[in-house]
Amino acid sequence: MAAWPYSTAQWQRLRLLKLQSEPLCQECRSFGRIVVARVVDHVVPVKHGGAAFPALSGLRSLCWRCHSAKTARGIEAGPVRTSKPRRGCDADGRPLDAAHPWGERRMSEGASRARPDGLERSAVPLTIICGPPGSGKTTLARERAKPLDIVIDLDDILVKLSGEPRYAVSKRWLAQALELRNNLLQALATERAAGHAFFIVGAPTHEERQWWQDQLGGDVILLAVPAGECLRRIAEDADRKGMAGRYVRPVHEWWDRFTDSEVSGGTTENYKKSLISETPRTDAPKED
Repeated sequence: MAAWPYSTAQWQRLRLLKLQSEPLCQECRSFGRIVVARVVDHVVPVKHGGAAFPALSGLRSLCWRCHSAKTARGIEAGPVRTSKPRRGCDADGRPLDAAHPWGERRMSEGASRARPDGLERSAVPLTIICGPPGSGKTTLARERAKPLDIVIDLDDILVKLSGEPRYAVSKRWLAQALELRNNLLQALATERAAGHAFFIVGAPTHEERQWWQDQLGGDVILLAVPAGECLRRIAEDADRKGMAGRYVRPVHEWWDRFTDSEVSGGTTENYKKSLISETPRTDAPKED
C-alpha cells in the first residue's frame, strides 16, 4: 500500500489536476522531446521538508525514466562526495583544470569514448555531428533543428543538470550527464513525435564515427575545422570568455587523434584544412 500522502484521496485529486495541466514530461520537454507524463513528483520531497499537498508549481509532471533519474541524482540520493581539484569540464568531459589527477587524456577517453550498450537504430532521421571543440557542432545543430526536433548535446545536459554556467560545469555532474545522454540515445529507437534528431559528439577517429553510425544509423557530418580557427572562435565566444587557454590542449588533442578513411597512409598532416563532409548511411537505400 502506498505511504502517506500518496494513499490519500486529496493526493489523487492533486495528481490528476497536475497531469491535466501538464500532460507531458517537463524534463523531456526541456530537451526537445515529447513524452507523456506518468508520474507527479514533488519538487521538494516531503521527507526533506516539502509540503505534502503543494501548489501545482511545487509539483512536476515526469515520465518514468526521468523520475527514476531525478531520484538517483536528487537530494533523495544523498550528498555527492568529490575530491579537489575540480574546476569544471569541457564539452567532451575533459577537466578544464590541467592539474586534475585523472589527467587530460584519461578523462577525454573515459568521457568522449563512452559507448553504451543496448543502442538501436533511431526511429527518426538522425544526424551525428562530429568535430573538435569550437568547430561549431552545437551551432550547426541549432541552425538546422526545427521546434519539435531533438538535439542531444552533452553540454546542454550538463547545464540542465547542474544549473552552472555553460563550459564551466563541475566534473561531479559528468557521470550523470553521460547516463542521461545515453538514455536519450536509447530512447531514439522508440521515438515517434520528433521529425529529426541531432547527436553531437567529438569522435575524432574514423572508427568512433563509424561505431556511432553503425549503432544509431543516420548520417554523419564531420566538422574538421583547423585548430587555429577553433581556438579563434573559442576566444570570441562570450560563453567561454577567459577560457581560451584551457582549450588549446583539447583542440590539438582532437587533431592528434583525428583519422579519416580517405587519408592515405593514416596520417593527417595534409588533411588539417577547413573541411565539412557529410557521410551518408552505409545501408541507405539506393535510388532507382
